[in-house]
Amino acid sequence: MELERYPKGGGRFAFRESGSTLPPIHRDEVGLQKTGERRRQLRLVSPERSEEPPRAINPFTPLGIRAGAARDWSGAGVAVESSLSFPATPRNDLAMTPLRLLPIALVLVALPARSQEYKSGINWPEPKVVTPGTLGGAPSDAIVLFDGKDLSAWKNGDKWIVADGVATAAKTGISTKESFGDCQFHIEWATPEKVEGKGQGRGNSGVYFMGRYELQVLDSFENPTYFDGQAGAIYKQFPPLVNASRKPGEWQAYDIIFTAPRFDSAGKLASPAHITALHNGVLIQNHAELKGGTFFDKPPSYAAHPPKGPIDLQYHGNPMRFRNIWVREIKPLVPSAK
Repeated sequence: MELERYPKGGGRFAFRESGSTLPPIHRDEVGLQKTGERRRQLRLVSPERSEEPPRAINPFTPLGIRAGAARDWSGAGVAVESSLSFPATPRNDLAMTPLRLLPIALVLVALPARSQEYKSGINWPEPKVVTPGTLGGAPSDAIVLFDGKDLSAWKNGDKWIVADGVATAAKTGISTKESFGDCQFHIEWATPEKVEGKGQGRGNSGVYFMGRYELQVLDSFENPTYFDGQAGAIYKQFPPLVNASRKPGEWQAYDIIFTAPRFDSAGKLASPAHITALHNGVLIQNHAELKGGTFFDKPPSYAAHPPKGPIDLQYHGNPMRFRNIWVREIKPLVPSAK
């Protein structure tokens, strides 16, 4: 590109491409002599008032804008001008070597390398498709323990009263005929609408996993009692995070994730039991680590037992009502060999 000096004479001059009508690239001789630095700056220059001081913009502009190239920047006919400034003296310093240009070239053209996708390499089996239940219903892979018809899945189930799709506690507690370890358990329950008694004597029952780890069922609506014994408590170990109880007589729901404890071949505890629970859709136990069995008359402790056990529903003398009871066994996904 052949440049010509424009205009000729004076302390301020500019270069532009021969025969070009684009705004010239201005250079201040005095300023160049006072500042011995190289810099690259982009300036917005109005075509009508090229002598006005330029407004600096981001120097890391996209590539492809050459010196003096006019571009409609904001719809107002603003041109983009790019200039490179060098010291006026000494003369031989104007000849920039490729090494000196390298930092500028890196700034202008260096792009981040395309990252490679991480893959674990684990050959997971495809997760089983499970159809969620309708509102209030069990999912497709659940074991239904009470569907409103009978309590045939329970020992002593014939002692309770089943009517209108509801099982009412009476005479004794009941236990599942099948045993479970890690599981997801759903149950809906209601305390008596007529309020009788107080504290632990009002609407009391409980869900026991393996016959020894209890999540308390109780009428805890405006019914003070010890906190680690109210509704949603892991009995005598952890109170619920919040009290999400409904009024007496209203239907309530528990959704419980139970992780069974593990014991080694010598009967020593290898890992404790855990419970996560939601009461009426509200988290009340968050992966709580049980200290052992939940007992009324002694501190919690562990004793070795089989990896699976029955689920019990307690009878505490109150006509508690239950419906829509189901359980899902939790089985881990195991990667297959490649």
